[in-house]
Formats: sequence, C-alpha cells, structure tokens
Amino acid sequence: MSKLSFDQWVQVAIAVGTCVAAVATFAVVLVSLWLATRRPKSDLKLTVAKMVAIVGDGTPMEDVISFRVTNLGERSVVLTGISWIAGSGKNKIAMLQLFDEYTPQFPQTLKHAETFGADVYLKDKPKWLQGFADIMVNERVEPSLRTLRVQVGTSLGETISAKPQDTFVEALRGAVGTAEKPADYRTFKIFGRDFRWGIHRF
Repeated sequence: MSKLSFDQWVQVAIAVGTCVAAVATFAVVLVSLWLATRRPKSDLKLTVAKMVAIVGDGTPMEDVISFRVTNLGERSVVLTGISWIAGSGKNKIAMLQLFDEYTPQFPQTLKHAETFGADVYLKDKPKWLQGFADIMVNERVEPSLRTLRVQVGTSLGETISAKPQDTFVEALRGAVGTAEKPADYRTFKIFGRDFRWGIHRF
C-alpha cells in the first residue's frame, strides 16, 4: 500500500475543510431561518387582588380591586383587553372587563418592565363585587371560584391567563347572592354547546 504524498495530503485536507465549511454554512442558514420565522411568546405577569389603599393623610383606608399587567419580556407587547373565564362545558362563561374613562384605555403598549394598572375603589363602586359574582359565579359557587381565571389578550393573538389572588376570591365568595339585579349576559350556541358571554363595567 503506497503512502500519500505531501500534495495528496494537502488535497485531502482541502476537501475535508470544504465539507466542514459546507456543513457549517448549512447550519447557519437553518438557525437563521429558525430565528426569522419563530415568534417568541409574550412574557407577562398578570395579577388581580383585593387590597387596602392607604392615602396617608388621615383619611380612612379603602378597599380596592387592583389589576396589574407587567411586561417581563425584552420586546414591547400591545395589550388588547382584559377578560374573565370560569366554569367548564355547558356551564362555561366568559366576561369582558371594561374600564371607565379615568383608566387608560386599550390598546396599551408595554415596553420591557412597564406595568398597566387599573384600580376599582369599592367605596365608589359598592355593587362591583356583587355584580361580578352574579355574572361569573351564579349558583355554581365553588366550581366557578375554582376555575375562575383573569385573562389579558395581546395584538399577536395570545391570551395569558392567571388565577386571581386569594384575597379577591374570598371577597367574591362573600358577595355571592347579594346582587340586586339579574346578571347581564347572553347565551350563544357554539358547536352545539351553550356558551355565556357577559360584560362587566365599573
């Protein structure tokens, strides 16, 4: 078996290098295509809680329902609205949360680390919890409270859901059955199932 000459070794090395370069180029192209076509998910923190507002000027403390959405991601996110969902199957109900003219309206653009906030002062809206409970909880109290989720939508079609904090759930449980007027919702047929949709204002 004859040995390869120096020139032949050089040619082999060039051929191997060419193959390695071709594989590397192909890998770079694949990664570039993946980066160009992938759509990173929004990273949002969504919370709803019943809190106490302390002004600090001697006025009494006030009960507040606090909504907060914080953008934890690096890219900006456009929020399109806040809604609620509870129940399952034929007892499933969804509700759109509307805010008054003193609250920034949707759509809202959040840059990295920015927060959207809305507060409902129960002193000014004493029937807020009762109206909410009448729509979202009705007669199925514990199943509704257990499955209750607050949601925020984005302009990319995403829906981020979160469980309300315990302070809100307990306040809602205490408000069940105290509403003075019927719930404002409509029932729709979707794929043969009843689906209720309500609107809640404050």
